[in-house]
Amino acid sequence: MDLCKKLQKNKVFGPIEASKLKYSKENESKIDLSSHKLNFSCSIQEKAPLSAIKRAKSYKCKEEIGELYCKIQKGNVYPQALPNSCPNDNALKSEYIGCFEDIRESRILSKEGVKLLKNSPSACIDFCVQTGHSFAGVEYGNECFCGDTSPSANLRRETFGCNMTCAGTNSSTCGGYLRVEVYSTGIVPKKSDWVVLHRSYVEFLVNGNSELVEGLKVLYNYTLLPAESFFHVVLLNSKFCSAYVDSNLRLTHWKRSQGCQCQYKHVVDWCGCSPMVFRIEDYGKIDGLRERQIYFARKFEGFISQTAITKLEAELVTSPVNSTSLNSYWENAYHYQDLHPSPNQAMMTLAQATIDMASLLLSLDGQCAVEASSVLELTHYFSDDNYHGSLIMFKTSSHDTLEVKIQPIREYVKKEPLGRLINLRVGPDYDVKERVFRNPSLSLGALSDFYIEHKWTPSDSAANVTFYWLDPGGAIALNEILLVEANSTEKVLWTKKKFSEDLEPGSWTLLASVDNTLLGYIEFPVFPDLSLQRMPHRKQKEEFLQESPKVVQDFVASRPPFIDAPSTKLLASSLFKKYYSIQDVCLVDYPRLRNCFKKLPRCGDTNWSSVSPDPKSEFP
Repeated sequence: MDLCKKLQKNKVFGPIEASKLKYSKENESKIDLSSHKLNFSCSIQEKAPLSAIKRAKSYKCKEEIGELYCKIQKGNVYPQALPNSCPNDNALKSEYIGCFEDIRESRILSKEGVKLLKNSPSACIDFCVQTGHSFAGVEYGNECFCGDTSPSANLRRETFGCNMTCAGTNSSTCGGYLRVEVYSTGIVPKKSDWVVLHRSYVEFLVNGNSELVEGLKVLYNYTLLPAESFFHVVLLNSKFCSAYVDSNLRLTHWKRSQGCQCQYKHVVDWCGCSPMVFRIEDYGKIDGLRERQIYFARKFEGFISQTAITKLEAELVTSPVNSTSLNSYWENAYHYQDLHPSPNQAMMTLAQATIDMASLLLSLDGQCAVEASSVLELTHYFSDDNYHGSLIMFKTSSHDTLEVKIQPIREYVKKEPLGRLINLRVGPDYDVKERVFRNPSLSLGALSDFYIEHKWTPSDSAANVTFYWLDPGGAIALNEILLVEANSTEKVLWTKKKFSEDLEPGSWTLLASVDNTLLGYIEFPVFPDLSLQRMPHRKQKEEFLQESPKVVQDFVASRPPFIDAPSTKLLASSLFKKYYSIQDVCLVDYPRLRNCFKKLPRCGDTNWSSVSPDPKSEFP
């Protein structure tokens, strides 16, 4: 999905959360569209489209978002009405409930909210029926809200406050300023966030050629989290409206202290909570619900816990697979036939350094010279819920295919025995919810986003911790102060850093200190871009020592000379030797090398290779 499409999907220009719907005076933004040289066919003052335009990276994307908003305001995007073919539709009766005071920060009908160009009570009721809600409310002339909870009687007001003419008709009123006229739609909502779809219903969605389905596709194309209500809305307005079971037949693993991190705030103006993945230590939650009718549970993911999946499958499947690989999991991160997305530069440098080093060691150890030709695949390997290395499959110049397993070498060095800092890790692609690095090879490049994970012991007092990022020459590239609050239990914290300029490749160090006392440090590599042949000029340590705090000066003075190399390839090789180890090598396809390395196993005979037997992943 390109960025423009992604931004349009993540900001709601059709149905939006009612609490997001503000009045124009409050939506006047400081974003100056003229500074972007953007001219739209309508005036844009609302917060949602302005925010999306600001976040868009390209001029074309900004232009598309703005013009989409203008078309919506003119009524040229969404259908005005859609058919309802539910056989029980005649039983639906709308009823006027009354005039109520609305609350801008907490709408009394908070499920859906739109501005209708031709708003009226009937138009709003139709919209709320189509979206499957029990109550509809018209407000401020052109606003329509939907909800499933009856308004509180304490908010009922005299009808003279609801005297604003509807935008679509002069014969009806549509609420007023913070006054909403509420109607029942006749629908009793029966919806779940998670669904299992019958084949006949799926065929109707895909092949039914339905005006309802096609119209709702347009509506939901620009709706936040469309999958969470699209299927329900079609269901309630189609011939399938009575063909469902709603008994909350699910088990969801919530852990709100980790799941509610607002980690997507940079993508959308929205914060929410996400369920955790079931790990084997969480299995008691499943055991405790055996007497209930549970149809499905979430989330399960082999990257986090294959053992939980294996245990559950063993209970559900009458003839479970018997294999030594049941608790193993392989996740492919690169394949040479993939066209999109572009491969991660740092990961590819690591892969190239790996196959160069493996070829050198094989050539020295065997009877044949091995020359690496190209990287074919890179796969992360897990067993018993632990990361056991990354696997790089490569082809040689003699058309043999081998696979090598490597393991990153990182060590947090604790310098203050009584210090609170237990552990310190640096890497890319950190999952703040599950607290894992999604790229476990920990390959970092000049353009990577850097994440720090730091773990602290309990303490009755807070501490101001200074982190120093030292480049390969010993200079402080960045320093930051972080408040670690008092805590009664062990605490895992994380920090994301994006440097303002490309990082110098080489061996970097992260120091942690309190009151100029070194708590500990960790060293890590930043791989070069192999498309650049030569290394840029690098300053020497001595130039920075006098400008650094004493804790940094003492540390740099105690360290051996930094890795220096005349070319990016040699630097990558030096970084690989320091920060990675080769664990195993096996033969995938070996027309030439079979007689040279008789002791090397066939990859299919190992338990770790990406071509090892894995019956649980095979489909009949």
